[in-house]
Amino acid sequence: MLQDLQDWSIIVYRRHLGAYAIFAGSDFDIEAAIKDERSRLRAADLESCLDRVGLRPITANRHYLETGALRWLDVDVAPLDHASARAAAYQQADGALGLLLLVLPSDNLSDANDSLHLQELCQNHDGLIAVAVAANGPVLLDLVEETAALLRIRDSHAELRGDAVARKEVDARLETARLQAAGATHKELLSAVWVRSDRNFRLPGMAAMHRFASDLADEIYAQSPKIRNELLNRTRPSGSAAAARRQLMHAMTLGRGQPHLGIEGFPAEGGLCQSLLEATCLYRTDPAVSNLPGFLGPMPTQDPCRLAPLWRAADGLLTDMSGQPVSLAEVYSLWQASPYGVNHGLLPVLALAYVLSRLDRLAVYLDDVIQPELDDFLVDRLLQNADAVQIRQMEFTDMRVQVLTGINDLVFEHDDAQSANLDPLMVARSLVALVMSLPPWTLRTVRVSPNAQHLRLMIRTAYDPNRLLFDDLPRFVSSSGFDPDSMDADSVVALIRDGLQELTGAYGKMLSDMRRLLLEELDAGEDLSRLNQRARTIKDLTGDLELDAFAVRLEAFVGSDTDMEGLVSLAVSKPPRDWVDRDLDAARIRLASLAQQFNRAEAFARVKGRLDRRHAIAFVAGMAGTPHTLSHEFNISTEEARTARQVAGQLECVLREAGVGSD
Repeated sequence: MLQDLQDWSIIVYRRHLGAYAIFAGSDFDIEAAIKDERSRLRAADLESCLDRVGLRPITANRHYLETGALRWLDVDVAPLDHASARAAAYQQADGALGLLLLVLPSDNLSDANDSLHLQELCQNHDGLIAVAVAANGPVLLDLVEETAALLRIRDSHAELRGDAVARKEVDARLETARLQAAGATHKELLSAVWVRSDRNFRLPGMAAMHRFASDLADEIYAQSPKIRNELLNRTRPSGSAAAARRQLMHAMTLGRGQPHLGIEGFPAEGGLCQSLLEATCLYRTDPAVSNLPGFLGPMPTQDPCRLAPLWRAADGLLTDMSGQPVSLAEVYSLWQASPYGVNHGLLPVLALAYVLSRLDRLAVYLDDVIQPELDDFLVDRLLQNADAVQIRQMEFTDMRVQVLTGINDLVFEHDDAQSANLDPLMVARSLVALVMSLPPWTLRTVRVSPNAQHLRLMIRTAYDPNRLLFDDLPRFVSSSGFDPDSMDADSVVALIRDGLQELTGAYGKMLSDMRRLLLEELDAGEDLSRLNQRARTIKDLTGDLELDAFAVRLEAFVGSDTDMEGLVSLAVSKPPRDWVDRDLDAARIRLASLAQQFNRAEAFARVKGRLDRRHAIAFVAGMAGTPHTLSHEFNISTEEARTARQVAGQLECVLREAGVGSD
């Protein structure tokens, strides 16, 4: 029987295991296939294989424990011929400190060991931290090539589809080769001499590598904030963490002044409030400012979370922009860069806290429109697109403070409910509200001075309080004939006062002119009660609906602006909100006409048995030597008739004493 088994191979050698095994019955020659594939390997296959070796990044553990920000060093392996291209293609992700590149030497060992060549490689690529040459490069390269060959065999050999035994052997061989390549790479990393642009060093052991990563993180991000919150202090927060962040930011805008921002219980946003705002002292009570909690900048003497550098950097950015708006996306970019390195998950919360702590000196815009109040809609837009929210620094020179004080006093003069407040936003808003509350006719009439029209237009179209108070209004004063070089705060305030007084008094002056015209046409004096009695006599007398409506209004007329608005509206058949200058011209004519009809109707009060309040008189005289007859018709009131009777009696006495006949 042994003679019969001499032609059979039942024991086979498994090279990847270093042991013998029983032949399982597969006809696939894996050794021949590996040899064939290795002869056809390309550089792209090796690079793909190196990507699958599974090199783990080196984390900066100490830096993470101190700052709460996870940062790491990426590790890569490349043949010498492709090292430069590999470094150039490296994309530094958020949180990555850079790349450690392990080079596999080629046949030209003198070039591989040339430290000057490696230093030049570091200098030519920004993200490349250090380069090292593998001491046992040929062994590592052999393992990598075998792994690449096995990958090609597994993915491209059709005969494996029907051979389960061969597939298992290839998979086992591939996994072993991959682990051996990873282990060999790990040993090379620990034994290599790393070359930087400034020095050479070794990293003997994983502790040394993590320490190097932490030292590098401390060097690059020397002013990174110290916020230990794993929900948001990361590059991409989870969906639940993002939802909690949104709720927290809503509470930041709507719950200011309340303990714990008004958050009750222990929701996720409550924990974020405690760790991000209260523990960092960004939301606190300062007795020097208010007895209520509010958003304040980091304290200069106590900054446990190292946030003061962020606030100083943002303040510097706004100062450098010289009053131009800055989007919060630009603030994000500043804070994400060295030496701060703020993770993206924290940026919206810290940016909103910065804005809320600087509301006394910042103007906030959403889509280029000034925001008088920060609300949850602005928060949602900020979370969607940081470019949509802009901030602008308001600079307070001595002159600007004087102008601000003067304008605030002007607003207070016209609105007693407006309290003294030097907040530019509040002053500008009160000024705009004062002008916009004027009657609609005042906002469109051209019967005010050009200066008043210019001031009205400027205030009505204002969208930026800083620009309105400190740029537009001084420019308005300059355009009104003042020398810009000699212009001072008093001249600015004085001209604005004149314009405001003209605008606020224009409507009343117009109604006063209408009132004077009406009383003159009605031949009415200051005693309006007598005019009311005359109107009661005329009401429902003539059957003319318009004249009756006119009489009804005069019956209750006390001379107020409301009474005049009603009479003018009757005259032009338009409500006051629709009046234009041409309507007032027509109203003057129509009121005079109605007054004349009113006077004539009084002479016919007796027709309805009413007391005559007016008397019609005609005078006709023909003089010798003149071709025309002099005639004049007029009417007088009852009071005037009483006076006329007294004068007539006196004249009769004079004529009687003179002996003049009746003719």
